Amino acid sequence: MGKQINFYIHKELELEFFNYLKKNNYILFIKKNIRPTNLEFNFIEIDNLVELNFENIKVYGDIYICTKESWTDIVKTCINNPDKYIYDILYEFDVIEFSRSFIRKENKEIDQGRLYYITYYYDKNGELIHKNKNLDKLYNKLCRWIRKNVPRTEIQINNIVQKHYISQPLIELTNNEKYILR
Repeated sequence: MGKQINFYIHKELELEFFNYLKKNNYILFIKKNIRPTNLEFNFIEIDNLVELNFENIKVYGDIYICTKESWTDIVKTCINNPDKYIYDILYEFDVIEFSRSFIRKENKEIDQGRLYYITYYYDKNGELIHKNKNLDKLYNKLCRWIRKNVPRTEIQINNIVQKHYISQPLIELTNNEKYILR
């Protein structure tokens, strides 16, 4: 079972969000490889957000958010168990997935971003595993930031009024240049 909040935010606001995370001592990291060919430490902490080439991070689940304690657990697990392939970091560790909003100029489409995490899951033995309650607190804190900085706005799409968390520059693209929300 998981929780998620969906949104449409432009790059400048996304960078503000990342700076908010860093200012509050949260760790941002990405996977080096989607499917590593050799067993290796497969995650990179993002220290300098300006140097990160955001255009290369386009798929769901490429950016993760966690506390310093969770990051320490991830590093220890990977270093102490070099033969272990971490199948799905969302299940094995206390992390939140950040998926980016994308503007596809060639198709005049804007892809939805999201914050997502798993609250509980069943392990390989069928045992119900509940995630740390602090992860829920972190998720709620990040949702409050989104709600505060990205207004929930009514948008008309194909004569249907929908409400979305969408930043003003993206509203202007939908209204003035007829971009489609996906």
